[in-house]
Amino acid sequence: MARTLYEVNIEIERDLIDEYDPWLKAHVAEMLALPGFESAEIFAVDSAQAVPESVGRVVHYRLSSRQALDDYIKRHARTMRGQGTQRFADRVRIRRRVLEVIDAGKR
Repeated sequence: MARTLYEVNIEIERDLIDEYDPWLKAHVAEMLALPGFESAEIFAVDSAQAVPESVGRVVHYRLSSRQALDDYIKRHARTMRGQGTQRFADRVRIRRRVLEVIDAGKR
């Protein structure tokens, strides 16, 4: 079971979303090809919670360990992040955070 969650919160200018969503899906597939990335989910942010004039997306990447995330940051993050920055510049705003599982309920 993955113990580390890498969360990426994205605000996209509303008129860019038709171009951004397909790019994001392909980008996530590239991320999943990297060592330690086990799964990912892309979420749409409820429009009532989005920043005006933008559309929200959140990506949850599950990684095998914190070490796998640290390795990604050292070896791949600059390139992977640069792809989006180069293509979309300041029309997309991104915030990231790392979450570690401390307790997982089962049903």
